[in-house]
Amino acid sequence: MTSMIRNRWFYAGLAGLACARLAYAIAIGTTGAFKERGKLLVKNVETLTAPSVPAGAATGLPATSLGFTTGGAISSLGHAVEYRFYWGDGTYSAWGAGTSASHAWPTAGTYAVSAEARCQVHADVRAASPTLSVVIAFPTESISTPDTPAGSSAGIAATNYGYTVSGATSNLGHTIEYRFNWGDGSYSAWSTLTNASHSWATDAVYFVTAEARCQADPGIVSAASTSLALTISAVEVVGLPSVPSGPASGTPVTSYLYAPGGANCNYGHAVEYSFDWGDGNYSSWSTSSASHGWASSGSYAVKAQARCQVNPTVVSGWSTGLTVTVETVSIPNIPSGLATGIPGTSYAYTTGGSTSSLGHVIAYRFNWGDGTYSSWGTGTSASHTWSAVGTYNVSAEARCQSHTGVGAVSTTMSVLIKPVKITTIAGNGSYGYSGDTGSATSAQLDQPSDVAVDASGNVYIADTNNHRVRKVTASTGIITTYAGTGVGGYSGDGGAATSAMLYTPQGVAVDGSGNLYVAQGGYSVVRKVAAGTGTITTVAGNGAWGYSGDGGAATSAQLNMPCGIAVDGSGNLYIADSNNNCVRKVAAGTGIITACAGKCEDFGWFSGDGGLATSAQLSGPSGVAIDASGNLYVACNGRVRKVATGTGIITTVAGTGVAGYTGDGGLATSAQLNYPFGIGLDSSATLYISDSYNYAIRKAAP
Repeated sequence: MTSMIRNRWFYAGLAGLACARLAYAIAIGTTGAFKERGKLLVKNVETLTAPSVPAGAATGLPATSLGFTTGGAISSLGHAVEYRFYWGDGTYSAWGAGTSASHAWPTAGTYAVSAEARCQVHADVRAASPTLSVVIAFPTESISTPDTPAGSSAGIAATNYGYTVSGATSNLGHTIEYRFNWGDGSYSAWSTLTNASHSWATDAVYFVTAEARCQADPGIVSAASTSLALTISAVEVVGLPSVPSGPASGTPVTSYLYAPGGANCNYGHAVEYSFDWGDGNYSSWSTSSASHGWASSGSYAVKAQARCQVNPTVVSGWSTGLTVTVETVSIPNIPSGLATGIPGTSYAYTTGGSTSSLGHVIAYRFNWGDGTYSSWGTGTSASHTWSAVGTYNVSAEARCQSHTGVGAVSTTMSVLIKPVKITTIAGNGSYGYSGDTGSATSAQLDQPSDVAVDASGNVYIADTNNHRVRKVTASTGIITTYAGTGVGGYSGDGGAATSAMLYTPQGVAVDGSGNLYVAQGGYSVVRKVAAGTGTITTVAGNGAWGYSGDGGAATSAQLNMPCGIAVDGSGNLYIADSNNNCVRKVAAGTGIITACAGKCEDFGWFSGDGGLATSAQLSGPSGVAIDASGNLYVACNGRVRKVATGTGIITTVAGTGVAGYTGDGGLATSAQLNYPFGIGLDSSATLYISDSYNYAIRKAAP
């Protein structure tokens, strides 16, 4: 429909006339003002743009409401617009400012739906959209194929036999009726009943099928079912049994029960069955089920045969076989993993070693001993967290992925989950220096700052104010001085560590070879005590406070109050160069020092998350740690930050940077810390933080 134009004329009489004079209207196609013999004629022309084609479903069902929308009509004079829909069946929606409406068509058909718009001020100014074709139709009905008729498979002429059928459905939910094709050219009547009977006049083999149709629309008929073979004979006949029912898989030398059925005698005599087990053995004749166990792995076809109990010489043929797969699955390995742990911590375990005698794929799961299991899978590893203390017998289970009833269980391993207990391993609670060569718990320490543990469990303590590093031997608990004379200073390189002077050692670390590294805050150096010889040398720092030397030998560089230190699996040394506000790395083999995190500047701030660690700002880094993947963790700025191995990208993994104590039970990055000083990592990358001014140790799980 094209836009309609409304012409509005106004006139004004000339001043001083005694009476009004008739004004004449002349329709014109443009907007303007004209004078005629002292009268002012004003013409306003308004147009509407056509609304959009209705948007909505293009198909639907009769008597079902469908929603449509339009819009887009605009008045050239800026007036408000309202809409209605023409539904294509002679009806309209109501006019309204809304752009949506719904409609249900009572009958099937194709309808041209359009939208109309009009000016709310001048209702005769209108415009119409192009049409949307909407097809309203019933869905096509279909009837599923019924099941095979159930009933006698043998009989004699002129005798009624009953049959039943079921299983057909209408996709529209309509009522179903059935009929039987008796195979002799006759049919039962259509009926909603699922049973009917019939007698056959002559001896022959008849194939009985069933059909289904919609009661509401009888022209919609299903395909015929599969047939039941019926033998009609004056001679006694026993029909073929059905496929035996029972387990389709199992293990050797295990007895399994199988049931027969489905055979009939045309004289109505009782029948009995025998099984062919597929391994050269047969069951005895019996009216009930029978059991059998196979001696070895393999696939066996189990078949049934029937005979008349009154006339045992009347025997049926063999049924279709049920394939039974007999196999063994070997016992999986005993689970391997930690034998002790604490509640609330995830521990990983592995198994494997199971095979199928038929070469099938094996699946595994773990029984955690607390009433729970891992999921079945072809992987050989899984993790578990125990919530309570106790001793748990953990086992592994294996099964054939193709035949899930065939499996085996490993021997158990005992996992002891112990309560978290804290014990003192060194120091008697009073500060001072005493106790060397005696029990570590009777010794005096003075402001111990850091500890490290070697592969044998020996503990090394930075005994800061005693200017020593002391060692607690794992096997005896005896404490000795491992480095330092107790006099603060810097001397002794090239000689025994016990004859060297240290000054306020603050950080200790042990590498994979057992070498001990000591961060000496006084004189700003890092020193190394060689495993085996006990010889001490300087590996970083020249003894003068400051910042210099990146790209050269670490022993020529200046450090400024080194605190925490760490060594990765390749022997690279990482130093929290605290007053230089950066972390520096001494490369294994070359001894070259470089900055690996922080700008190494006099003042420390916080910046750089998401970018290169060397462009980020740190503030007084105090603790460093390395995980198994080589990622670097740094305690600083009221945060713990992570430098990803490979990319060098830095991110915050714990703390907000605002001093406080909040966030337990939530995300580590939303928690407040108060001067995190030292950090450590366990084998599962769980982070432990000494939250110094909160007087707490806090844990952040990965």
